[in-house]
Amino acid sequence: MIKKFSQTQPEPQEQETDRYEFKADDYMIIDGILMSPSSKYGMIGKANGYDLITQARIKKRTTSKVLIGQLEHIMKQDPSPDKTALQDHVKIKVELKKAEKSGRMFLTFVDPV
Repeated sequence: MIKKFSQTQPEPQEQETDRYEFKADDYMIIDGILMSPSSKYGMIGKANGYDLITQARIKKRTTSKVLIGQLEHIMKQDPSPDKTALQDHVKIKVELKKAEKSGRMFLTFVDPV
């Protein structure tokens, strides 16, 4: 059997128009985490929850290795078998920091004040 190239590739993932990038000074309660493989970025981290200030439901995404590592650590620490619905919700603030050695700017999660 001879297949077309397109038959050997994964189905394209549907773009989520209601999921936004994390940005500095986001305040959020994370109540669910998803990780999606990406041929372009390697991995896309997704967090569901609600805005700490407005209480509105929000969905965020990131390709930042720092934020993805932090999301993965949250997933490992949570006792729930289904990480899309965390048992322990996590309160975060997104902060922009500067790396000491390289001077590169990056986003990271911190405790909100």
